[in-house]
Amino acid sequence: MNFATKLGIGTTSGLGVTGAGVAGTHYSSIETIGSQIKDSVLGTTDDFNEAWSDQFKKLSKEEGIPDSLKSIKDKHKDNNENGGRAVKEWCQATYENTYKSKLSGPHEKELAIAKKFCILTLSERITNSLTQEDKILSFDGEADGSQYQTNYGKIASHNDIPLPPELAELKKHSGDASTKWKVIQSFCKQKVPTPFRNINDFKIVRKYCTKNSSN
Repeated sequence: MNFATKLGIGTTSGLGVTGAGVAGTHYSSIETIGSQIKDSVLGTTDDFNEAWSDQFKKLSKEEGIPDSLKSIKDKHKDNNENGGRAVKEWCQATYENTYKSKLSGPHEKELAIAKKFCILTLSERITNSLTQEDKILSFDGEADGSQYQTNYGKIASHNDIPLPPELAELKKHSGDASTKWKVIQSFCKQKVPTPFRNINDFKIVRKYCTKNSSN
């Protein structure tokens, strides 16, 4: 899936136009907001609907935001689903805005706002999905070692979605939870802070990197 497809927007042929004079130079040298954040952004399929609702909840608590976002905040108050859909549409439009060209920019403030509302980390998404009694496990030390070992025990029977290579390797060592649970901890430390880009990443991290009473 290419970048334009992921964002749900078409390509603009005008961005490739070249010609004599300032106009030609300007249009051929534009860098968009979308080009800066690329595949870190949330997807547009139904798998991401709850994540977009999370983004609207985040927006609902913000002050000092652009008028375009304030309008969304006010219009969809108390309706997270519609608000999330509106934030998604705002992001899709924002990806096409100019970040930098030979005549202007860089527009760092607009980029920062796009990052805040168009990118959601796995950590944020998981935290929003857990109950108050549950949590993301510690990435360092042995305080959560017992829970990591419990999660290790789920690997032997895991058969619904593909495991990442480092976790799939543990299937060969199903009896070594007491010594190899730190492989899972290391995986979680690397993966949890990254952007939420596909639903399988979310499912894997939620299953193996959390104390989660619903699993």
